[in-house]
Amino acid sequence: MSSQRILEPPQELWRAGARELAHGVVERLSLARQALAEVGQFLVEIESRGPMELYGHGSTAGWFAETARISPKEARDTVTRALAVNEGRNLDGTPAPAFAPIAG
Repeated sequence: MSSQRILEPPQELWRAGARELAHGVVERLSLARQALAEVGQFLVEIESRGPMELYGHGSTAGWFAETARISPKEARDTVTRALAVNEGRNLDGTPAPAFAPIAG
């Protein structure tokens, strides 16, 4: 899960050409999407273990909203999407298949 691919910001961005600028945006968007997909996997695991047990929160979305400093709606949407595209586990440890794994 850890690709450890960090991009160094350009020192003199003003010298970059149009292609370099576009490439930088595309590359960083790709990294951001990869990171968000990985966050989703963590959220599914938190949901399977129970956010109350782990963090004293009534819901994974509530904990995530507080931790990520985002709105409750954005947190709910993110957790809902994560649960839809990632396989999880039920409380008894049995696999809980993803609803829409191909979308992930």
